[in-house]
Amino acid sequence: GQKGQGPGELLFPGKVVADQDSLIVLDWGNSRLDFFDPSGQFKKSLKTFKSYRDCAAHAGRIYLTSMGQRDEKLVDVLDFDGKRLLSFGDTRYDHYMLNWCKIAISPDGNVYLAFEHLPLVQRYTTDGRLLNEFRLKHPMCDIQEDINLKQTRRRQAGPSIAAVIITSIVASD
Repeated sequence: GQKGQGPGELLFPGKVVADQDSLIVLDWGNSRLDFFDPSGQFKKSLKTFKSYRDCAAHAGRIYLTSMGQRDEKLVDVLDFDGKRLLSFGDTRYDHYMLNWCKIAISPDGNVYLAFEHLPLVQRYTTDGRLLNEFRLKHPMCDIQEDINLKQTRRRQAGPSIAAVIITSIVASD
């Protein structure tokens, strides 16, 4: 797609994922999901009912991570028609940035959430049941986590400066 707001046009594409013969673009600028065939031909758009941070696709479902507001779930699961099937994962921090997650789904269907500003990874089933979580153990992660927690505590009401600890996650066999 080219830049714009019309069918097949993108304003601020944030992520591209593939599933079931579709390339799915999370377009932050247009608050929608755009579907393209493997050759790049536009198929359809789905307006999202809220803003999302990241996405993954698996078995005909789209998994979208929230913007981390305190009273929302971390993940919404939509079908290819845009119907919300379920939501899961509890936010645990008051500052939205600490709840931002990257998402990946393994071939066996485990959903992994990696918190961007914390050294924390969670593993869920595709139906949203938390299986386990673990922390990345490294002195630099500990130092940056302490800094991020202090920075966000000082500025609860507005944006704050928190350094990213985890930039992406990939799940494979």
